[in-house]
Amino acid sequence: MREIPRTITECVLVAAVGLLVGLVGNAANRDGLSLTRDFSKPIQRAASRTVPEDQPGRRSDEADSALTRIVASGLQPITFDDVVATFRAQEYKDQTYIFVDARSEDHYTEGHIPGAFPLDPYHIERTIDQVRPACEWAQKVVVYCGGGECQDSEDTALALRDEYEVPAEKLFVYVGGMTEWIDKGMVIELGDRGSGEIEGSSNTEINGGGDA
Repeated sequence: MREIPRTITECVLVAAVGLLVGLVGNAANRDGLSLTRDFSKPIQRAASRTVPEDQPGRRSDEADSALTRIVASGLQPITFDDVVATFRAQEYKDQTYIFVDARSEDHYTEGHIPGAFPLDPYHIERTIDQVRPACEWAQKVVVYCGGGECQDSEDTALALRDEYEVPAEKLFVYVGGMTEWIDKGMVIELGDRGSGEIEGSSNTEINGGGDA
């Protein structure tokens, strides 16, 4: 009978050591799980950078569905034309208009709207310390992801509003996302924010926004 308490104690110790090793490994892994994030709300990852051109009906349905969700959430949708106007405005150069890219780091470095701040909703803690002050300073914050079925821009905008106290009137969700931006022939910035590696049409005016 004396062996039973000893066995239980050993099992508890082994479990505790295993948990500790797991936590240390997760913390050391850049792509490990965030222990502070609420995983009860599912977030959809953008599957690709483009939507097939031969499926206009599907693209329209996705846009309508996204607009309905955004409005129902109390967020403000923004059209491609208004996004371009924002991109070309003097306020963009002054960084009082900013863009927030709600995609993974890999997708971001493959190409993003020039000057956009990276904010991966799965690892929001990595860059929120840089993004939050920029949002507080900005007059207008445009959040985007891959577009199409991707809802990361909506979830990121809600997180900025509800968790990080960015005023709702500043926040806009660009439904078309990078899919539409690229399809329309707009320029993209490769690599890190402010890298200066610009790809796309030479006819597209760039006013700034790349330097912090």
